[in-house]
Amino acid sequence: MTSFLHSTVFTLLAAVCVPASAQEPEADTAVAPEPAEEDVLEVEDAGGVSTEEVQPGAPPISDEERKELERVGRDFLQASYEMWNLLSGVRSKADADAAADRMTALVARIYALDEKMGDSPVVATDASCNGMLDSLQVLIMDSLESVNEEFLSLRRLHCYGSERLIRAFRLAGRAGLFAEEDVDTLSSLPDPFTPQQAAAELTRLGRLQEQDRNIAKLLATVVDSASAQAAVTRLGELCVALRELTPRERQGVFPDERAAEVQAVVEPLRRALWGIRNEIVRLAALPGYAGKPFDSFSEQLDDVFSALEGAHSVWFEDVFDASFRSDLEDAFHENLKTSKS
Repeated sequence: MTSFLHSTVFTLLAAVCVPASAQEPEADTAVAPEPAEEDVLEVEDAGGVSTEEVQPGAPPISDEERKELERVGRDFLQASYEMWNLLSGVRSKADADAAADRMTALVARIYALDEKMGDSPVVATDASCNGMLDSLQVLIMDSLESVNEEFLSLRRLHCYGSERLIRAFRLAGRAGLFAEEDVDTLSSLPDPFTPQQAAAELTRLGRLQEQDRNIAKLLATVVDSASAQAAVTRLGELCVALRELTPRERQGVFPDERAAEVQAVVEPLRRALWGIRNEIVRLAALPGYAGKPFDSFSEQLDDVFSALEGAHSVWFEDVFDASFRSDLEDAFHENLKTSKS
C-alpha cells in the first residue's frame, strides 16, 4: 500500500536534487488539520504546515543548508520508524490505549519537522546533488509504507476496540498520514469473531483458496480470442462457486489477525488473489482485448471480479487497491498503442 502523506518534507526532499531549470512555480496551500472536538487527546496538538512557493532560479543550497535538510529528513525518518515500532507492538486493547498518546505525539513531531523545512531553500543545481537526499527519501517512503501496513492491520481489528487509538488515527488521517477514507471506516468495522465464528471463517477461507487458484489457472490459459471464448463457460462455473462461498450477512474480524492459524490461511489466500490480479493486468494488455471477440469473456470476468470482492472482504481491498487500477490503466494504454501500430 502506498503512503498518503504529502508533506513539506517530501516536497523539499524531492525538489532539492532537481535542476532549477526544471522547476516550475507551484503554490502550496497551508495545511493545518485540527482534531475534531470528540477526538481531542490530552497531549499537545500538532501545529500547521507552512510551505512556500518554489521560485525558478533560486540559488543553490549551501553545505550548511544541505546538512540541516539532511538532519531534519533523518529526524523525520526516525519518527516514522518509531511510529512503525509503536503500532507493530499493539496486540490488545490495553496496548492500543497506551499507544494512542504516543501516536498523537509522533504526528505532532512530524508537523514540527514540516515547519522547520518551511523556510529551507528547495532548489539545488546539478553540481550540488550527490544522491544523499534521494536515498533518504526512499528510506522515508519505505518506512511510511510499513507504517501504513500496520495501520491497515489495526483497522481490520478495529484497533482492538480502543476508542483512544481510533481518535489518534483520525487526527493522523486529517494530517495526511493515512487515507481519510480508510480512517473513516474505523467507525463502521464489525465486532471480532467469537471462537466458533473464527473457526467457521477459517474453513470458508480455506475453501475459497481453491476457487481462487482455479480462476488464476484458467485465466492463464487465455492468450487470444479463441481461448478466451473457450474459457467463458468454466469461468461462469467458478463465479457461481465464489458466490456460494460469499457470506450472507455482515462479517466480523479475527480477534488477532497475526495469529499463526489465521496467517496459515490468509497468506495463501492473498497470494492466490495476487495471481488473479496479475492475470487480469496481463489480459488487459492482450492485443485485441478491447474488441468484440473478447466481449463475452470480459463480461463474464466482470462478474467474477464482483464475486471476488463479495467473497474476500478486506483481503480483496488489500490486493485490488489503487495500484491495481493504475496497472490496469497502463495495460489498456499499452493495448491501444499496440492496436494502432
